[in-house]
Amino acid sequence: MNKLYSHILLLLSIPCILFARDTVRVGTFMLRPFMMEGQDKRQTAGVAVDFWEKYVAPEMDVDIDASGPFPIMRTQKMLEDGDIDVICNMTKIPEREEKFIFSAQPLSEIAISIVVLKESRLKKVTCRDDLYNLRVVSLEKTFIPPLLASEKIKIELVSGADFFQRFIEMLEAGHADAFLHINNYSLRYELAQFGKTDSYRIIALPVDKVKVYCVFTKSERGLMLSKKFDAVNRSLFKARVYDSLAEETIK
Repeated sequence: MNKLYSHILLLLSIPCILFARDTVRVGTFMLRPFMMEGQDKRQTAGVAVDFWEKYVAPEMDVDIDASGPFPIMRTQKMLEDGDIDVICNMTKIPEREEKFIFSAQPLSEIAISIVVLKESRLKKVTCRDDLYNLRVVSLEKTFIPPLLASEKIKIELVSGADFFQRFIEMLEAGHADAFLHINNYSLRYELAQFGKTDSYRIIALPVDKVKVYCVFTKSERGLMLSKKFDAVNRSLFKARVYDSLAEETIK
């Protein structure tokens, strides 16, 4: 009788095993308002998490498990090792294209800017000459537009989750003339959070907008998830859903 009962329990459990919902592990790094700590500092929050929870996961028929934010290099290593399935808001650079699977379409196309103090003589940038003799600080391991590739433009790279605060400190201490930021949404959010909106000038660079993507682990699972995501993201990108969530957060 006990053996029969065990067999019945096993048979009843099979449908649950066969049809269990998949969970996509979303890793994050600090890039406010897209990826950041929740209010209780235990949750992972931000536009990227909302995008997956509200729009992507229901269409893919999956649950999500968001973790982080971690340092960006650690997050990338987690993806490379298969400890997470996907990272949002990543730019294409050769070393990432070798290691990861990029979504077919981007999440967003974002304006690239430099930021100077309000009293700076630099008002706009129309060509590379306008940037000559400028000391520019930028985040390490990020996309730097070819416009800045000149011996006459000094670029200093910084790393760490507190990079934006370091940008401000360097400008205000006179150690840099400008800082580069490739995400206009994040830039506007951070300036507002630091109370610097009125004391800094955002100058758009005359370059193409940078595309940001979801990147998946380079594995059979990653390929499967990327294809499912691509099928969902086509209409979401066309409707500018990711951009709309960002704009709502900045208001």
